[in-house]
Amino acid sequence: MQLRYELTLSDYLSAQALHAKRSSIAYSGRVLCYFIFPALGCLLLAWDFSGGRFSSSGAIAILAPIYLLACPLFLRWNLRRCYRRTRSGDGECTIDIEPNLIRSASTKTRSEIEWSAIRRFSEDNKCLLLYLAPARFIAIPKRVCSAEQLNELRALFEANIRPA
Repeated sequence: MQLRYELTLSDYLSAQALHAKRSSIAYSGRVLCYFIFPALGCLLLAWDFSGGRFSSSGAIAILAPIYLLACPLFLRWNLRRCYRRTRSGDGECTIDIEPNLIRSASTKTRSEIEWSAIRRFSEDNKCLLLYLAPARFIAIPKRVCSAEQLNELRALFEANIRPA
């Protein structure tokens, strides 16, 4: 089976979100940054503007909640920066998934990966991840696969990937 796609920023963010779910620490960090810190920042700002002061310094009373509100923006900015820094080339990627190995090619790279090198796979509603190491994976967006191809991929993964 051959898949051709360009890994977009949206695909990268989906892959990183799925990767974060594999560790409770990483997942709780994302929850803190996207939900808890902004909610706490809103509460602190509301409390501050209602007359209460949580600090003796007025600048800290305003800057701390604003920092908490900006945490999701910082995380998104950092992920976007990582996406740009880790790209080995722009353009289309081609992955040939065969019964004995996986071939990958893009404008600047080519590789062959034996099934024994893949430690596990993970999936959600947007992407599939093939783990080569605990923090190194190949992301395959589901948007490039038909339903039949997804079923075939799952069958290949279950047949060939043996957890380390």
